[in-house]
Amino acid sequence: MSKKYCTLLASGVLLALTLGGCTSTARPTTVPYNEQALYNYYLGKHYLGQGRLELAKERFSLAQDAATDEQCRNRCAQELTIVNNMLQTRRLNPHEK
Repeated sequence: MSKKYCTLLASGVLLALTLGGCTSTARPTTVPYNEQALYNYYLGKHYLGQGRLELAKERFSLAQDAATDEQCRNRCAQELTIVNNMLQTRRLNPHEK
């Protein structure tokens, strides 16, 4: 076999493999939660970590309102309970931060 023939054969095989791989389409994956609910939940956790409890409470409330499934709503309600308890404790002990 000549060098030119081997190069053409290899190029043809690579082209066939490339075109064969391009015909299949990737299936999109979905997340069962609402995008706004996840975003607000993330921000609520972020603010909670910073100790900004009022902002965290607001974001968890927004996440709960935007939630499209019961599991997400329940988790947001749990976070709201936690934040409310922390706010109440902070108000009872104003010198502790």
